[in-house]
Order: sequence, then structure tokens, then C-alpha cells
Amino acid sequence: MPTNASPAIVKLLIALAIALAIGVGAFALIRQNQPGGQTEAYKLDMGEQFRIEPQLIHYQQAEEFAANVTDPRVMTIGPDDRIYIAGYRAVQILDARGQPEKQLPLPGKAPTCIAVAGPDHKRPGGVYVGLQNKIRLFTADGQEAGEWADFGPKALFTSLAIAGDSIFAADAGNRIVLQLDPAGAVQHRIGDSRGGKNAPGFIIPSPYFDLVAGADGLVHVVNPGARRVETFASTGELETVWGRAGSNLEAFFGCCNPAHLARLPDGRFVTSEKGVPRVKIYNSEGKFESVVAGPEQLGVPLGALGDAREDTEHTVFDIATDSKGRVMALDPDRGSVRVFVEAKNDKKASDAGAEKEVNSSQ
Repeated sequence: MPTNASPAIVKLLIALAIALAIGVGAFALIRQNQPGGQTEAYKLDMGEQFRIEPQLIHYQQAEEFAANVTDPRVMTIGPDDRIYIAGYRAVQILDARGQPEKQLPLPGKAPTCIAVAGPDHKRPGGVYVGLQNKIRLFTADGQEAGEWADFGPKALFTSLAIAGDSIFAADAGNRIVLQLDPAGAVQHRIGDSRGGKNAPGFIIPSPYFDLVAGADGLVHVVNPGARRVETFASTGELETVWGRAGSNLEAFFGCCNPAHLARLPDGRFVTSEKGVPRVKIYNSEGKFESVVAGPEQLGVPLGALGDAREDTEHTVFDIATDSKGRVMALDPDRGSVRVFVEAKNDKKASDAGAEKEVNSSQ
């Protein structure tokens, strides 16, 4: 700008520059909000998460049977391989072949979690159902046995697990895991960052907060916002951590995953993710091994995938395992239980060969 420019000209040039900057910004914003106008930097190619190499899928669906309850929400498998599915106003009990046996009545609140006591519990075969901030009890023969309801208005139970006489309850509302005795009294608080037990606290961006417990006294808890699984002693000391955030298959993608956790009889872990639904296998130390089913195998089309970087409410598959090592996925859209078994080696080899042949012909 000339040093001898008059003040009026200087003001005019500054005003023109500001107007030009505003116009460029507005145009860019309009382009970003138009269909197809978003820049590549903000696009997310979900195809990378949708496609899974066949040789990594070591399971195949063996059967599928009806959940036999309206709006199935959560599922567990009892020590005798009976299948318990909680849905609208009822818990449906199926035998190991998927045949209906009995229904247990529930009140109007949607069930949020369910667990069944093993033979070493004070009430073997007892059924425990989370109803938001309450836990309803049933005896092994299906009789109502009371309700625990003194956990406060913020409580939101999203997972229950039973080991010995202890009931572990994941409370997403208070971001804590409670260890309860057979009478419902709190024995320990696990993951409380104020407890001084080397636990940084749980990050819970959405109501998915799962856990499994074993006879060895360890409790494996999903820290979904951190995209990892943390193992605690029953008294609350943090023992080990595994899992990491990332977009590749071995990692956990999105804002908060895995959504569900289960364990095979040999100690391996099974995870289920939301946003991009994938059921995967990790060994007992948390190392990725294989895939049970990806979006394609679960019947979720590419166009239906949510942006898992955000908190989405797309189809989420609860999972459970039985004594035979079968992996079961509760499909809320189809109202069914889908049973996956480990594929034979020749099946895996055949799939891998077919993939190689397809790639070479392209």
C-alpha cells in the first residue's frame, strides 16, 4: 500500500479485504455442507472398516434362532448353556439348542444387563437383571426374589458378572464397578480414581460399559473411551491393560469401543464393537487373533454404518459364549440369536484362496 495513501483510501481497502475474506469463508462453508461438497480431509471412508480379508475370519455362522421376546436388548449364557435374553417386559430362557423353555416377567423399564449365578454361588442358578438403577432377582426356578434399588438416581447398570458369591455391576452413570455380596451390599468400588489404587478412572461417553469376571478373582472391564480393557483384582487394584485406539482391524475404532466383552472357555476374549459392528477374538493377553464376523457377515450394509468416531445409535450386537466355545451374537434388528463356530482349516484355506484368485483377476 502506498505510504502516501489518504486515510479514506486506507479504510476502503481494509473494508474490501474484510468483505473478501468473509465471502471466501462463507463459500467454503456452503461447499462443505452441500452433498458431495465436503473436502477429502473431512470425509471418512468406511469401506476400509467394512472390508475384512476372508483369511482373517476364522468363524462361520452355524445356525440362527428366534430370541422369542419383543425388543431383545441383552443376553447371557448360564453355566448349563441355557440362553437368557432380556427384552420388553420379559426374560426369555432358551435351551442350548435355542428352544424356548420359560419366560420371567419384567416391569416396564427396559432391561440393561443380565447375569446368571453359577453352581458355586450362594443362590446357584439365580437370575439378576439390571433395570437402569435397580437390579431385579429371580430364583433358579423363575420365582421373583426381590429387588436391589438403593444405588441412587445416577446409577445406570450396563453389565453384570458373577464369580463365586460376588456380583460385579458396571455402573455407567457413576463410572464405577461395584462388587456386591449375595445380599446386594457393596464390598468394593473398582476403578474409582479417588481410591488411590493406580486406577485413572473410566471414560464412559455412551451407555456401553461391559465387564467379565473369572474364578481367578480377576475382573476384566472395558474402558470404552480409552478403547481398551483393564484387568483388576476384585479389591480394585489395576493389574494389566490391553487394547488401543486406531482405525486398523486390530485396534478399536470410534469414540468408545468395544461395546461388549465376553470370554471363551480357554481364556480368550471376544469383543463386539459399535458404529462399525465387528466381533473379534483376542488371546488371553489381549493380542488380536481373528475375526468372528464383520459388518458384511452380520448383515449390516456399508451404507448403514455410522461414523464410529461419534456416539452413534446404530445396531449393536451383544455377545456371549458357551461351554463348547460357540460365540453367540444377539441381533436386535432380526430379533434373533446368531451362533458362530470356529471354521475348519480347509474352510479358511478355501476362503483365502478364493480371495487371492479374485484379486489376481482384477
